[in-house]
This record gives sequence, structure tokens and C-alpha cells, in this order.
Amino acid sequence: MTAGYLPGATGRRVLLGWLLAVPIAGCTSARLDWFRPVPVAGPVRADVTARVELHDVTVARALDRPDILRLAGDTRLVPTGGQWAAAPGDMIAAVLRRNLADRLPAATVTDAVNGIATDVIGGAGAPAVLVEVGIDRFEADADGHAVLAAHFVLRHPRSPLPPTERSVEETLSPVGPGPDALVLALSRTLARLADRIADALTAS
Repeated sequence: MTAGYLPGATGRRVLLGWLLAVPIAGCTSARLDWFRPVPVAGPVRADVTARVELHDVTVARALDRPDILRLAGDTRLVPTGGQWAAAPGDMIAAVLRRNLADRLPAATVTDAVNGIATDVIGGAGAPAVLVEVGIDRFEADADGHAVLAAHFVLRHPRSPLPPTERSVEETLSPVGPGPDALVLALSRTLARLADRIADALTAS
């Protein structure tokens, strides 16, 4: 036997190289789809003429991640196969602002979350109402329904009116399977949330 020669060493090196290449090939061929919620039209409230600022939108930390999630059992959240195209809180804020602007055509609606804010509170162009939103659930349940659980507060920095607080829970069925239909259904839950905020603004 020639010194330094190991029988089958070349074959083992070839096999090892193939095994290392398989995951790499799998990764490069995997398809990754990115999604974003979209505005959905709703009823118009022409009697609200105030300057309204979407001042803060917070998302539960369990949901503040790239994966679009589905509830599996009482305690486990699992990926659905799609991912959010940007931070969920930023996208939700942008959609809520658009939804509110569509529902309140006579009002001025701004969004401090994404940097579209009005003047300093109390200034000449300051908003009359600040809207703060907390998103507790924004996911699919174990049966595949789109679920939104949220709460919001309306504050009146230039008025003695007390804050208005409301909770909103919405469950809607997607029109089909897959993350595309789920994201559209989640978008509809955001539209329902905008409806409830617009209702509260009308009553305040």
C-alpha cells in the first residue's frame, strides 16, 4: 500500500461535497413570497372635520417579526409560509392612515408613526385628536380565519374632553387558501378597525 493513501478517500470526498451542496442548492431554489396589507374602502363620515393624527401604533412583540403567523394550539404560533414585506407596525400604520383618510374626507389625517406628523402639540397646525392603537393579535387562528384583536385611544390635547377608549375584535374567513387570501382577509380586519375608529371620532 502506498504511504498516505486511504482506500476510497476520493469517493468519500466526492460524496461529502455532494452532501454539502444539496442544502445550498435547496436554499437557492426556494421561493420566498413577501406580503403587505392593503387599504380597503368603507363608509364615509363627512361630518368629521378635525385634524386627526395617527400618533402611535404598537404591535405585540410576538407578532413583530417577518413571518405571517398562524395559531397552532393554545400556545404555539407557526409560520404560514409568507413573510411581511416590512415591519408589521409600519405597514399597519400606513394602511390605517389611508383607511381613515378615505373614511374622513373632510378631515386632515396624518401619520406620526411613519414620519408624516403635524406641528408640535398646541401649535397652530396641531392635531385636535390623537389616535393611539395597540395590535394584540394579527394572525390566522387554528382554523385559518384572519383574526384581529386591537384597542385604541382617542386623546384631545386641545380640549378638556376625556380620552375615548375602545376594544375591537374581528374574525374573518379568507376567500381561499394560502397567504395571499389570508393577507387580504387581515386587510379587511384593519378596515373594520378603521370603521370603529371613525365611528368613535364621529361621536367625540
